[in-house]
Amino acid sequence: MSVYHVQEESDLEALALKIRLEYPELRIYLLRGDLGAGKTAFVKKLVRTLGTDIRVSSPTFGLVNDYDGIAYHFDLYRIKDRSELSTIGFEEYLDSGKFVLIEWPDLARELISDHYLIIDFNINADNSRDVYVELHEWM
Repeated sequence: MSVYHVQEESDLEALALKIRLEYPELRIYLLRGDLGAGKTAFVKKLVRTLGTDIRVSSPTFGLVNDYDGIAYHFDLYRIKDRSELSTIGFEEYLDSGKFVLIEWPDLARELISDHYLIIDFNINADNSRDVYVELHEWM
């Protein structure tokens, strides 16, 4: 597990680029952390590393945003049962070969049958963030 200390937005941008360079083949990112911890801000920076300036926003109410067919951004905060994921074709997104960025991923975790990164965002007392990045390989 790698730990990164993020104090400013530029630190988050550098982290997104570092992760992309360190794990170039990975397409699935599970983003965990409290509300306001920086998950969506990280997605904005990560999507920029993919070569697009498309506007990134939280997909809380629509559940998924499609960023120019390059990446899919999920927010599963409101999903209460795993069966709801099949109604939106979640597994098809996972199998698309595109980047899949999932906020609040706990219900979806068992559906992922590939290598993925878990990225945990923790807010410190001084409002800085510690970001924990852990590679998971499907056994």
